[in-house]
Amino acid sequence: MSLSCGTGNVVTSTPPSRYVAQLVSTGNTYGGSTTIATTYEYSQWGLSSVTEHTVQDGYDNAVSGSWTGGSANNLEADRTHRYRARAEVPDKGWAANGTTKTKRTGAINAGVGTPTASNITSSGADISCNYTPNTYESSVSAQIQYKRTADSTWINAGTPATDGGYVSRNVATVLTGLDPSTQYSVRVVLSRSVTSSNGTTTGSTRTFTTLAGEPEVTTDSASGIGPSTATLNGTLDIKAGTEVNVHFVWDTTNPPVANVTADQPVAASGHFEQAISGLTASTPYYFKAVVTFVTPTGSPNEGSVQTFNTPGDPLAEAIEEDHVFVQDLNERKYGVATKLVFVIAIPAASSSDRFFNSASPFVAGDVKVAQEASPGAGLGSFSNITNLPTRVGTTPVFELYLTAAEMQGSTVVVMISDQDGPAYRDNVMVIRTVQELGNVDIDASQYANQTAMLLTGVGVGHGLSCVGGASGRDIDGFLDQHTLHHGTAQTHGTAGEIKLATGANANDDYYNGCLVLLVGGTGAGQARVIMDYTGSSRVAVIDTHGTTAGAWVVNPDNTTEYVIIGVARPWSEYRGELSAMPADSANWGLKLQLLTQRFSFKITQTATVQTLFKADSSTTLGTRSVSDDGSTQVVGKLS
Repeated sequence: MSLSCGTGNVVTSTPPSRYVAQLVSTGNTYGGSTTIATTYEYSQWGLSSVTEHTVQDGYDNAVSGSWTGGSANNLEADRTHRYRARAEVPDKGWAANGTTKTKRTGAINAGVGTPTASNITSSGADISCNYTPNTYESSVSAQIQYKRTADSTWINAGTPATDGGYVSRNVATVLTGLDPSTQYSVRVVLSRSVTSSNGTTTGSTRTFTTLAGEPEVTTDSASGIGPSTATLNGTLDIKAGTEVNVHFVWDTTNPPVANVTADQPVAASGHFEQAISGLTASTPYYFKAVVTFVTPTGSPNEGSVQTFNTPGDPLAEAIEEDHVFVQDLNERKYGVATKLVFVIAIPAASSSDRFFNSASPFVAGDVKVAQEASPGAGLGSFSNITNLPTRVGTTPVFELYLTAAEMQGSTVVVMISDQDGPAYRDNVMVIRTVQELGNVDIDASQYANQTAMLLTGVGVGHGLSCVGGASGRDIDGFLDQHTLHHGTAQTHGTAGEIKLATGANANDDYYNGCLVLLVGGTGAGQARVIMDYTGSSRVAVIDTHGTTAGAWVVNPDNTTEYVIIGVARPWSEYRGELSAMPADSANWGLKLQLLTQRFSFKITQTATVQTLFKADSSTTLGTRSVSDDGSTQVVGKLS
């Protein structure tokens, strides 16, 4: 015969205590078919060992088969237990154990109270709630939630509590940022990691209404800070306040208490300020903004404390600091005796800027002069002045006369320093006779019909002398009115020609006989007479006098700047010897050329015709008829 045993099992229940389960042993099977007498059946269970607790359920004389029975009540909730079934036949010395099982008992229901709301203001409240986790092994989270009662969505507030056990716990938080005069709802949701259906428990809902909004102030930075004055600034959020007034409290101590400005009634939110005076220079001050009101009922509200420092008294600084006067004088002439006017100050008085009014205090060595011969040459050594300054009447004004020799410098420096004083403060005068300027833009457009700059020449000198720049042109703006045309040439590679700018006149022969001057760029400095001009191509043919040497020395290109000037042209110059008789309408130049060439003609004659050839007989220039009757010779017109 053999004996085997089944398993243990747990049947949960929910009695009103922390004990929640019963243990029931399941069916056991006996081997063979012989009746087994005096068979004992057990349910064994415990937290750490199945043998900690034993329940004897009785005996059975059954043959092979199964049985169910045995129980263990009041197992501890939410804890893991070990279970098995056992059978014994004492007479035979047989025993069998079922398989050991483990199972965590379910948790009893959690307890969640109704939250309380305290310290309710216009924008916040303190929320607190008690709860009982009723857990041993399971985790728990107690979360406070809130919402405007009219809203549908709940909002988690604060950090959830995570305490477990079977005693009362508390979760609390502070709600902020709420709307004034608004009803809110709060509750606690308890979440547990239990296997039974009571893992989540939602407590009852509490409602409360926030107070009406009290006015609030913000202390802003001070402005307009001087040695003895300042302006205090603040910003008001009036909210639901009535009969609202604002003021400032300021002091040299922190927190400020000594000085309170007058109340300012205000009816709306926004900036407010108050000027204060009677402050002490170089002193730190503290201030805060305050708002008072009748409703909602509450204490006056204050802003944070701000600070500022008054600057030092400039008059006091002037008393303490030393001053050196420096005068720049740029209206003097080189090598010409001149008079300078200046003032000096007292070195120690109620103010360093008080003028010196005593009689002339200057002695030899007090005033020295040095010259810079030319710009960049460096200042020479100082020497005593020829004429000491003199006082103008009883005023603080003094005159200093520099000789022509003392003015012989591009820069002249006069240094005035009391050697046996100090009766007066030092004074330096920098005199410039040569102006070194960069780019000067003289604009007289703000005046009506005024000359921007007028230079009048003196003696044989020029009113204006300009040194050429890199472009070769230094004065722009007058060329269109004083020349026939000017511009930049186009690219053209033919010797003895120049291609004018596209803006040149488009009529043929328009510039014939005019003088073209190259004033900048490639070939600058050349001048030629235009012999022929084609308007469509803008190409001008220059007079080369029929020789290569008469062409451009350097051909112009597209960097060449030119000017065209109209000139008198009493006759045309020609490039070579005439090849035909000029017409009656020909210009004087051709007729003069005919006369000069006449003396080099070759003439042949028959009885009736005289023929003119070039000297080398290469070309017939013309013929004319001749007749002679012995007393009269008739010569016809040359044609």
